[in-house]
Amino acid sequence: MGVVRNCIDIIGITPENELPDRINGQHIEASETENLLIDSNIKIKNIYQIIVHAEIKDTRVINTPLNRIVVIDGFKKFKIAYYDMDNNMGVIELNSPFNLFFDIESSAIETEKINLYIADTYFELLNYKILYCHIIYILDIHYFGDVRRNENEAYKNKKEELKEQILSEMSISKDIKRDFNETVEKNITFKNNLIDIDAEYL
Repeated sequence: MGVVRNCIDIIGITPENELPDRINGQHIEASETENLLIDSNIKIKNIYQIIVHAEIKDTRVINTPLNRIVVIDGFKKFKIAYYDMDNNMGVIELNSPFNLFFDIESSAIETEKINLYIADTYFELLNYKILYCHIIYILDIHYFGDVRRNENEAYKNKKEELKEQILSEMSISKDIKRDFNETVEKNITFKNNLIDIDAEYL
């Protein structure tokens, strides 16, 4: 048994513990609504189970002056188990294309792989010919060479360099302050000695 939505057992929704738990490039949620048409020879009374599967067929890149748009061409399949008007059990299969997209701001970034997950679905039989379908997708996009990690490493290195520079300046300031204090202490001691001599002389 899968996940029950609107009294329909749906198989194909990704379990929550199998969804991506870290961002390797981009993490995008997208939704799609569609009315699936059923053959007029089939009279569906109610649906008790739907198996849904979605896969990526191809990707293409649109280059614009501001960014790059990656378009995903996909295909989804439905296996529907139902009861007809005479309470006889039947199974039909429906196929339908889908398209998603995402932006890449930097021309230096290349996608290594794209994982597609079905986060949730909802179905409702509007009449014996039309099945309403809503799907929420999650795109897990991996950048080639883990660009995000490299950027973080560069930031950390720059941060360490800046820290060392500040510490170095503080160290120099501390030496100057120490020399200044020693000079002041010597002058004060010398002045005090002069005062003491004058007092004794008087």
